[in-house]
Amino acid sequence: MKTTRTLVAGALFAGLAGLGGSAWAMNSPAGIDILHGTRDGHAWQSGGFGSSEVAAMNRQATPYNLRLAFSEGRHNDYVTGLKLRIENEAGKPVFTLSGAGPLTDVALAPGQYKIVADYHGVPRVDSVTLKKGEPLNLYLHWPKDEA
Repeated sequence: MKTTRTLVAGALFAGLAGLGGSAWAMNSPAGIDILHGTRDGHAWQSGGFGSSEVAAMNRQATPYNLRLAFSEGRHNDYVTGLKLRIENEAGKPVFTLSGAGPLTDVALAPGQYKIVADYHGVPRVDSVTLKKGEPLNLYLHWPKDEA
């Protein structure tokens, strides 16, 4: 399957479903529900429902060096509820999360990683190289007719 990879810069927004695993909602004003936690030894945050949540995530983005954004269809509607797996160079899973998106930030050590995101049984796979002090944004897209 073809994977679309684009650097994302700017506000992204969409619906947010519940996330499984070790998580807690941040105490934020007026209905902002960004989930944070540590999973598999890596800090993460996920959310992005509306511009307020995107702004809140951006304000708290410093500890994370990988931002993932997920969308579908020709209008790039952002999606949530993905199964996310990040593997190291050896193919060993180093981070997993069910219910990810529409934005998910993860703190990982510098290195090469394979990103596998599954949306309604349709996987998208890409790889990234994280360098010290250089945050990276990865955008994964599903055509509407596949999901």
